Amino acid sequence: MQPTKLDSSSASVRARLDHPVIDADGHYIEIPYLYEDYVVQVGGSTALEEYRRSYLEGVHRMAVDPAEYMSRGAARREEAYSRAERERWRFPRGNWWAAASDTRTRATCQLPRLLRERLDELGIDFMLIYPTTGLFQLQFRSDELREIVCRATNMMAFDMFEEHADRIAAVAVIPMHTPAAAIAELEFCTGELGMKAAVIQGHVRRPVPGVAETAPAAAAYARYIDVYGIDSAYDYDPFWRKCVELKVPLSSHESGIGLGERQSVTNFVYNHVGHFASAQHALCKSLLLGGVFQRFKELRFAFLEGGAGWAATLYADLVERWETRGPTGILRVNPANLDVGEYMSLARRYGGKLLAGKLDGLALDMAAYAASGAQPTEIIEGRAPAARDDFAQSGFLRPEDIADAFSRLYFGCESEDRSVAWASNTRAHPFGARINAIFSSDIGHFDVSDITATVAEAYELVEHELISRADFERFAFGNAVDFLAGANPDFFRGTSVEQPVRAHRRSGERA
Repeated sequence: MQPTKLDSSSASVRARLDHPVIDADGHYIEIPYLYEDYVVQVGGSTALEEYRRSYLEGVHRMAVDPAEYMSRGAARREEAYSRAERERWRFPRGNWWAAASDTRTRATCQLPRLLRERLDELGIDFMLIYPTTGLFQLQFRSDELREIVCRATNMMAFDMFEEHADRIAAVAVIPMHTPAAAIAELEFCTGELGMKAAVIQGHVRRPVPGVAETAPAAAAYARYIDVYGIDSAYDYDPFWRKCVELKVPLSSHESGIGLGERQSVTNFVYNHVGHFASAQHALCKSLLLGGVFQRFKELRFAFLEGGAGWAATLYADLVERWETRGPTGILRVNPANLDVGEYMSLARRYGGKLLAGKLDGLALDMAAYAASGAQPTEIIEGRAPAARDDFAQSGFLRPEDIADAFSRLYFGCESEDRSVAWASNTRAHPFGARINAIFSSDIGHFDVSDITATVAEAYELVEHELISRADFERFAFGNAVDFLAGANPDFFRGTSVEQPVRAHRRSGERA
């Protein structure tokens, strides 16, 4: 017998709460043949053939004939290559059996009317919903195909969830290989489809120019990670500005599998643990040091599925680095501080046999070292020159500015994630900051064994006295409101949670 909306554990928890529950990260599972209809609608049959090839290339890092793909079946894609082939080409072990396979759960995540019907059973009042395979397609290498499949994904999502917009908001996927392509899709989704939130890929894998010039055949294997802030191939400010103009809250849902050390050819868990956090850490750090959140203070950004632990660490690390490597802290290790005469006096006094016959050379070395430092004419108002200040692009004038930037960032935590307790502990963070964790069910994917238990599982943090009820309200409701309505005050207009959202925002204004 299936549980009803009256007797699930999450429905029971929701009944005891005096606030709604907003799920910042649910997932639908694409129905392949439905999705392929949209690919054909946008790009024609040729695009469909290329999509099938590129989808497998993304899974296996090499092209496979579409007929072979269809004959193997989706369940066997990860078994397509032997271990020897994987080791030869260093194909990272990817996911398999990745989506929900319980019959009713699978149907729930593929049939919007069923999902809508079960939301009360799930204990969820309002849900942001993201694609599944549509997120991986953001990394397709073909510019034309990538834009086609993103458009197809967005058109399908709009059609699927339009009639349920009072309780479910489909999130638009935005390709980021160029600012122009990102802006074009964002304008289409907000203008033509009326979608209100968007997700971007967390990085673009670009060819290394020198390799592409000198060894073109190797260019596909020598790529660097562009994270849009520092050292980017493009100026992405026009895109961030467009997001603010259109009042679109942004999120990232990027994978780190295949990057860095996450390249095991045999063990998915090895590759999977921490991969979301590492990818989100790279993006967030780049945007902060690149000054994006200082130039666009109206921008609201969520980093999903990586938890909040990495965010707490990054926040503390940046504040600490400001003290040691910031525009004033770095001056403490300015080589020009060295008094060569005093140093040599100490060397002669204490060097003994160790420095016998080496004092003249040492004096030259120390003089050269001191001369390499920033000179007084380069130090303006007690701050190091920009070339020696790694915070120069950030726009931060004091470490408290880092805390202010983090107050506008949000971090998706799944129901079993204990980093919510760390995020909520203001005593643990510099300046008494709170890291804004947001409840993210991740329903539809393999790591949610019971979609009716996610809210109840998250509430165990309260029952185990790891967080307070007030902390839980921020986690399950308030922070998501601040993320979405902070970008667009009308985000929740016409939804089932419009009135409690208004009350929350009024209370925030009074505070």
